[in-house]
Amino acid sequence: STPQPGSSADLPDLQCVSASAFEEPYTKPPKMRVCVVGSGAREVALARAIRSSPKCTAVLCFGSAKNPAITEFAAAYEVGQLDNPEAVVTFCKSFQADMAIIGPEAPLAAGVVDALEAAGVTAIGPTKEMAQVESSKRFARDIMMNYNIAGLPMYKTFTSTEGMEQYITKELRGEYVVKADGLMGGKGVKVSGLHLASVAEGVAFAQEVFDKGQQVVIEEKCVGEEFSLMTFCDGSHFVHMPAVQDHKRAYVGDTGPNTGGMGSYSCADHLLPFMTPKDAAIAKEINETMAAALKESTGGRVFKGVLYGAFMCTKKGVACIEFNARFGDPEALNVLSLLSSDLLAILEAIASGTLTPELVTFAPKASVVKYACPFGYPDKPAKGEKIDISGVQNPAGLFLGAVDMVDGALVETGSRTVAVVATGESLREAEQACEAEVRRLKGNLFHRPDIGTEKVIAERVKRQQEIRRVKVGVVGSTRGSSLQPILYAIHDGELNASIEVVVSNIASSYILQRARVNNIKAVSLSGKGRTREDFDRDVTAALENAGVDLVLLVGFMRIVSGEFCRRWHGRMLNVHPSLLPKHAALMDLAVHQSVLDAGDSETGCTVHQVIEEVDGGATVVQLKVKVEADDTAETLKGKVQQLEGQALIAGIRMLAETGSLPGEEMEENKKRKIGGGDAMVE
Repeated sequence: STPQPGSSADLPDLQCVSASAFEEPYTKPPKMRVCVVGSGAREVALARAIRSSPKCTAVLCFGSAKNPAITEFAAAYEVGQLDNPEAVVTFCKSFQADMAIIGPEAPLAAGVVDALEAAGVTAIGPTKEMAQVESSKRFARDIMMNYNIAGLPMYKTFTSTEGMEQYITKELRGEYVVKADGLMGGKGVKVSGLHLASVAEGVAFAQEVFDKGQQVVIEEKCVGEEFSLMTFCDGSHFVHMPAVQDHKRAYVGDTGPNTGGMGSYSCADHLLPFMTPKDAAIAKEINETMAAALKESTGGRVFKGVLYGAFMCTKKGVACIEFNARFGDPEALNVLSLLSSDLLAILEAIASGTLTPELVTFAPKASVVKYACPFGYPDKPAKGEKIDISGVQNPAGLFLGAVDMVDGALVETGSRTVAVVATGESLREAEQACEAEVRRLKGNLFHRPDIGTEKVIAERVKRQQEIRRVKVGVVGSTRGSSLQPILYAIHDGELNASIEVVVSNIASSYILQRARVNNIKAVSLSGKGRTREDFDRDVTAALENAGVDLVLLVGFMRIVSGEFCRRWHGRMLNVHPSLLPKHAALMDLAVHQSVLDAGDSETGCTVHQVIEEVDGGATVVQLKVKVEADDTAETLKGKVQQLEGQALIAGIRMLAETGSLPGEEMEENKKRKIGGGDAMVE
């Protein structure tokens, strides 16, 4: 079946929704015994943070292995199957746990939270149904589709390989990702160009997934820098954590196989060097809207815990790569090292539906995490070899992961062994401290010394700037005066754009000369004796050959055809010398005389989308100037012309920073998506 897109306007007002009828009222005990489910480095960080709370009387742990960093202070510890709800409940009831927080994803997918709540133990984490936001790729994408949530790539769910090759080649143009619908231990996603060298390889991998009894989601491949944004959520209120960037590849330089994460970093301003504040705002909105959609789609149940969105800064804007239903690892180590407030008080507020921003404070510092892993990780890791942590100078920054204690010695058990965390006033300070500490570990270990370094960060910023660089094509007939400020802004590094081509219908125009002296391709096309449509097709060919993202009409003295408007819909701007919609359809001095005749106190210019209706497209930017008593049409023209270049710069910058412009979508296709989702099932 094909779900129908809903509207974000249909979602409930999150601040006004009462507690779900499905839930029992939460009563806060004065002191608490808290069980941490899981036993990796992330759970060490959670256990330590909970233990430091004055509200905590005991930390319990139900883990898949015995972690010495937790056993040293846990009041009770049991090793068992994390995805066995009955075993987790029995442990929690036996040791009188008041609350349990779930670390990894497997127990959430298995319904451990449902079982704990049924047994009267407060659980921090989503129910099995809501945990599908992580455990089922199709579930998450269909929710995004149905509720019109931003950042959705094109996708389709398949139950067989029939029609898959055609979808990949025709709809996705060979740029695709194959995802197993369910959890596969980090091995369920492969990306074209990285893991898959051909469409045939992608189809073959999909068949492997089908053979394991799962469906497959084929998605549009997004390109850009990834980041993680985790959000404390009580179902109705949200507090966002600092943005973090993880490093999935095993080896230096982002090479080698994918891993659970070799390390991560965050910055003192809680953004990342390649991000804009707008990127962060969009990611936060996506997390919040997803939580609201989950509530709406499940009949009023609420998501309680940590909703973690994995995002990418693409040329088209922020794309949502996937959701997780718990703290990330290593990202949890970054944010918990910065958390200066009481984690247990936050968890209590999540349980009671009383979460407020005042409860959550993160230090304005940078953080860096680096994992040390056994050689051979992740494919054929060494196991059972001893490691020595005695040289570490800051034990509080050391988080044991996949280790065991054998005959009084720490030994590797095959996965990520030890995480080292450091914070600092700057990213450089944090990275240097982290790197110095991880080098003090002894044993059969390797790590990535490049994580968080200035060189790597600079490379990523440069790569992101290139991805988001706006390639501009200019079409004009006159002097092109408004083009010059744009050229200066690009030259001075103030605008992430490039002028790829200038096209004119007048061979002797100054705008073509302006292009040539700036080493820009100049194309002269005669329009004499030709239909508007025929001429415009040649203009389109010149623009397409230059690979432009945006078309600027700068003093173009022709009316463009409807065909041309449709081809460049949402990506063609004009500047009009008035504050539209006032004084529309007038030109040159007639516009400014109309302003004076109307007695307007201000005038200016409007950068707007070009559509078939003259001056009828959506406003992108307006800049204003006062009309003085002694102004004439000529003086107003001079004032407004000084604004036009700056207004065009603002429009280009908007596209560079957000990947979109007002009015870019067709009325019949207003979907807040990266590529326009497709929820069909084959």
